[in-house]
Amino acid sequence: MTALAPFEARTSRLRTGLLLLLALGMTALMVVLFFADQAVLKILSAIGAIFFLGGTFVIARQFFDGAVQMRIDQRGIYWRRWAEKPIAFSAIREARETDMMNQRFLSLWLIRPEEHPGKSLLGRLAKANHDLGFGHVNLTMQGLDKRHDEMVAAYYAWRKTKVR
Repeated sequence: MTALAPFEARTSRLRTGLLLLLALGMTALMVVLFFADQAVLKILSAIGAIFFLGGTFVIARQFFDGAVQMRIDQRGIYWRRWAEKPIAFSAIREARETDMMNQRFLSLWLIRPEEHPGKSLLGRLAKANHDLGFGHVNLTMQGLDKRHDEMVAAYYAWRKTKVR
């Protein structure tokens, strides 16, 4: 029997690079619009420039970060966007594919969600997502170098080895 290989996903350099170029372009556009004669346009473009420049720094940090963003293996699911420790398969009550506006997720309902708090913005939005009918943790491959179906297949392959 062949050993199951861990599933690992990292930041997609292509996708993140395109977002970085877009953010830089929007920042430049806001700077150009700032020199217009209308006061309202000056205010809005200054706000836009700050917003897009902030986004540029966030995206640049992701672009140069080569660390594993998601790993599915014998320890469970590690998702860096959620927390620094993996969620063990034994902590997952249910997993189901969900979607919203063509964005696909693998939604996880946890047995005791308070034991796996999110440490990022995603964690702070988790209750709102759960109230909308999504799981406690909603895995997405957005911005990563693997596909949704690969992640789902890896989840079920590893989960099958952990079901008692």
